[in-house]
Amino acid sequence: MSTAFDLSEDQVQFQDMARSFADASLAPNAAEWDEQEIFPVDTLREAATLGLA
Repeated sequence: MSTAFDLSEDQVQFQDMARSFADASLAPNAAEWDEQEIFPVDTLREAATLGLA
């Protein structure tokens, strides 16, 4: 038995936006933040304004 699960257009747009934000703002900095034990408050505030936090 299989169940089809399709995202709505709004969900797809949100997913794309979240992926773009992660690719542009999180991934390039994650290793440095981890190594230097940095908590990226400004980046997390930006995520919050996008509805990600």
